[in-house]
Amino acid sequence: MLKLQGCSFVDEQGRELLLRGVNLGGSSKVPLRPNGATHLPDSLSQPEKVSFIGRPFPLSAAREHFARLREWGLTFLRFVITWEAVEHAGPGMYDHAYLDYLTQVIQMAGEYDLKVLIDPHQDVWSRWTGGDGAPAWTLELLGMDISALHTASASYLHQEAGDAYGKMVWPANNGRYAAATMWTLFFGGDLFAPATTISGQPIQYLLQGHFFEAMRQVALRLRGMSHVVGFETLNEPASGYIGRCSLHEYASPLLRNGPSPTIWEGMLLASGYPQRIKLARQGIPYLFPRHVLANPEGRSLWQPGYTSVWQANGVWDTDNGAKAHILRNDHFAMANGRPVDFAQDCFHPFVRRYASGIREILPDMPIFVCPVPADHEAIRGIDLLPDDVENLVYAPHWYDGVTLSMQRYLPWLGVDYNRANIRLVLGRQRRLRTIRHTLQNLRTEAQGRNVPLLLGETGIPYNLDEGQAYLSGDYSDQINAWRDILQGVEDARLSTAFWNYTADNDNLHGDQWNGEDLSIYSSDQRSDPDDINSGGRALEGFIRPYVIATAGKLVNMNYQDSNRTLRVTIEHDPTISHLTELYVPSLQYPNGWIARASHGHIAANDSIQHLLWEHDPVKGRQTLTLASR
Repeated sequence: MLKLQGCSFVDEQGRELLLRGVNLGGSSKVPLRPNGATHLPDSLSQPEKVSFIGRPFPLSAAREHFARLREWGLTFLRFVITWEAVEHAGPGMYDHAYLDYLTQVIQMAGEYDLKVLIDPHQDVWSRWTGGDGAPAWTLELLGMDISALHTASASYLHQEAGDAYGKMVWPANNGRYAAATMWTLFFGGDLFAPATTISGQPIQYLLQGHFFEAMRQVALRLRGMSHVVGFETLNEPASGYIGRCSLHEYASPLLRNGPSPTIWEGMLLASGYPQRIKLARQGIPYLFPRHVLANPEGRSLWQPGYTSVWQANGVWDTDNGAKAHILRNDHFAMANGRPVDFAQDCFHPFVRRYASGIREILPDMPIFVCPVPADHEAIRGIDLLPDDVENLVYAPHWYDGVTLSMQRYLPWLGVDYNRANIRLVLGRQRRLRTIRHTLQNLRTEAQGRNVPLLLGETGIPYNLDEGQAYLSGDYSDQINAWRDILQGVEDARLSTAFWNYTADNDNLHGDQWNGEDLSIYSSDQRSDPDDINSGGRALEGFIRPYVIATAGKLVNMNYQDSNRTLRVTIEHDPTISHLTELYVPSLQYPNGWIARASHGHIAANDSIQHLLWEHDPVKGRQTLTLASR
């Protein structure tokens, strides 16, 4: 069981918990049958007949994987499900066989003492808009022809682009027409599309209502499971067009990669007007941008009998059906006669409604709020937590942007997100300081709101340098990339969930989704079925000793990779009778370990790789040093 106490997670004994876990799993974004891997050109066919049973792995393999995660010191799962997995067949038609499977696999996780956070995962709305999450019927309700999404430049799909699909192209789909439209309707349909109704229901109410009820179906199955410790709102939601002052802007100005239409160009393309648009390239300045002709065949996104959502809501129109022109350039900037505030006007009502629906079934369930990715200067992540909802957790994500986007480990190059303008950072020590400063800022934000913080995602691409490690067996760059990240995480004393563990990861197609390959495990690296560590990648990087539970307050935790020494400082709470627990991995201490405490007594539970520290009940601040024997 887990409780929230101020800025801390605590257990039933009152000990402060440091959650260290993993997202399970990367391929849960796509169906197992038929195979939804995005490199397959036909993986978007038959959307109503898919099955996610077996994601993240078959029940027959679950115990092996759960045992491996516990061996690696991971005690927490951010468990990936999608709206599509629950309600793919049609509105209100739930996949009860999948819900049965989900119930069984999550129940089994509890047998391994794994705490579970339910993550309603999405990326750029749905698989048909370049990511995952929502069912195809959400697009079809509006009259979109899902087979035309790529051709009309309303989204950019791995299935269509094939080998030309570049690195980290998918996030830019939040700025393309289909996903941006769906997010605008989902969060702001009442404000910006009042004319759009389905069977008399406002589109915002309908979309949110179906999402909420799908997640309530999950909650109904998990009643009585005390190891289910939270429900997240939505993974990395987006604001769509909301707050943009002009149709000539980009919906996602920072996350541009590949064909990049402005809002207005995207609207024209979706209605069958060919456009010359900018072709953005990752990491290359836009001083001399290239242009491409998009939708040269003039294919409309709309099925016969349907028209553009934004034309129907008076944003633009045509002259006698020919030349298109803008009617309201600032349509998405104003709400009720004043500048729109995405947090207050759109996101907070969503969180309130979601929390209320989940808590009708699971009273007092903690709600973890993942903010919108940093692509809008007016949206500050911590501000997306409403003040009037209790038991909230701030759950942002952070990655080393250079390593992730370039898929290279450059220890002398980083990105500073802490300034008004994002800047490159040169020099190893400056880069490490920037990582530490960025993560400390997240902790400070959460402390300012007196809420706990979970770093819901961080990780590294394993296919660095075109996957050279898979040929050479040298994972030193991956190990060092992990060490840089976790040094910052530990200095800030953050609870963390790694992205990710994919049971069917392979070297050729990675996590089976949009070319990503961030799994800490791969079936292609599993050479010895009798070795529980076999299949793990760069284990020395992320398997580290750490404090699991503190009988008081964790003041400081510092691990030095060079000599495998961990130094811990705690502030003892004399009202807590249970012991402080540390994870001490045999992988890092193959010859055993030596621990010395300034006060109290130390014992070992080698069967679960734990060190137990009984504090001096009188003393306040106490220290422990752990070293290799």
